[in-house]
Amino acid sequence: AEKPLCAVPATFAPGQHYFGYYTKRQFDSSDRYALGLECDVIGRLQRPDDRAVIGIIDLHQGKKWIPVVDTTAWNWQMGAMAEWLPGRDRKIIYNDRRKGKFVSVIRDIEKGEQCELPVPFFEIAPDCRSALTLNFPRLWDVRPETGYCGIKDPWYDKAAPDEDGIFRMDLDTGKTTLIVSH
Repeated sequence: AEKPLCAVPATFAPGQHYFGYYTKRQFDSSDRYALGLECDVIGRLQRPDDRAVIGIIDLHQGKKWIPVVDTTAWNWQMGAMAEWLPGRDRKIIYNDRRKGKFVSVIRDIEKGEQCELPVPFFEIAPDCRSALTLNFPRLWDVRPETGYCGIKDPWYDKAAPDEDGIFRMDLDTGKTTLIVSH
C-alpha cells in the first residue's frame, strides 16, 4: 500500500513564515537549506514600512531559522521573489527598497557581500545571466497582491506607456533594456 503524505512544519513560532512564489528556487543545490520569509503583518496588505525578514531554514539542524536580511519590498503572493542563484554558490537574489526605489540584490550568504542591481527582478533566465522584470509599482496599482507599495508608478496616468513593459536586466552589469513595450 502507498504511504500517505504527511505535512510537517518547516519552521516554528514565534514568527510566521512562508516562502513566496512557486517559480522560485527555494532549496539550495545541496537541499540542506530552504529560503523563507518571516513577517508579523496579519490580516492586511503590507505598507511601505512593513519589514519582512529573508531567512534560511537549516533542514539538517532541527529546522533552525537563520535570519539573513530584511526587506520592505515584498508582497503576500510572491514574497520578495527571493531565490538561490544556481551556478553562483551560496548566493541568493531578492528584491528590496533602497533610497526611494525598488532594486534587486545578489547576496553571498556566507560572506555577507552584496551587489545591488538597479531594478527589481521578476524571473531569472535559465542560464542565470539575466532576468526579466516589470513595473512593480504599476502592479501594486492594478493587483496589490503582486506589486510593491510605497513608490509611485511614473506612468500612473497612462494606460499603456511606450516606455514601460517587460525589461531584460543583465545580472552582472545591471544593464536594463526594454524588450516588450505596452
